[in-house]
Amino acid sequence: MAVSEAVRGAVSAAVRANMGDVTEAKKAALVAVRALDEYETFVGELVEAAVGGMVHDLRHNLNASLAAQMRAGNPAQAVPGAKVNMLASAAVGQVYKSVYTHAIAGRTLGDLTADDLTKLRDDEANRAKGHQFNADLCDWCLKRVKDGQTVKEAIPEKDLERAYKRLKNKSATPAVLPAV
Repeated sequence: MAVSEAVRGAVSAAVRANMGDVTEAKKAALVAVRALDEYETFVGELVEAAVGGMVHDLRHNLNASLAAQMRAGNPAQAVPGAKVNMLASAAVGQVYKSVYTHAIAGRTLGDLTADDLTKLRDDEANRAKGHQFNADLCDWCLKRVKDGQTVKEAIPEKDLERAYKRLKNKSATPAVLPAV
């Protein structure tokens, strides 16, 4: 889900005004976001994204359960860790054969408009950068934190701050997408 600049700005202002208190920053951000003209649209998009995520989670759980049952009932044909072969059923296979049914952020690829694609591309790219940054930061910390220690106990704040900034700058570098 792409978040508008107005929402991002309201949350950013609340965070900057309450740097020392996360709870107060959350309260101020909620008040500011609720006051926006686009609040109802934003809530609708959040609900749509949440329901889409729930659908995908439940489908995953169902598929995992079916795969486990298949392995337990007929281990000769089951492959450990494999997904259920939805194409084994002709009726179900018709639904799953099409690449148009590929899901991106709770949305079906075949139903997306150019505007949707732009927003989703940007959101997915930003989410991926954030995840990669977090992974890189954890790797850096793991080299310095021993078992039983916290990051606060093992790494001086100035060292962590320097690493954080260096890694953040690295993650801000735009990725080159492969040509198709």
